[in-house]
Amino acid sequence: DEITIYPNPTDGILTVSFAQQPSSTSIQLFDIAGRSVKNINTSNNNYQMDVSDLCNGIYFINICNQEMNVSRKMIINK
Repeated sequence: DEITIYPNPTDGILTVSFAQQPSSTSIQLFDIAGRSVKNINTSNNNYQMDVSDLCNGIYFINICNQEMNVSRKMIINK
């Protein structure tokens, strides 16, 4: 429960929230074919990612820093 990703499904803005202030963190979003569609680096404990430019479908979000490497499935449904 160190990371909360919401809303899922989303229609435009995806929020990634950390329980504690993270070190420099890479947030990557991949489509179902494994292609990277977004790549952001942040140190904020709440980050809002605009995904409104992406097509409806299933995506995978990978969050990685020195303390963790987490992957979750997410759905974009506009």
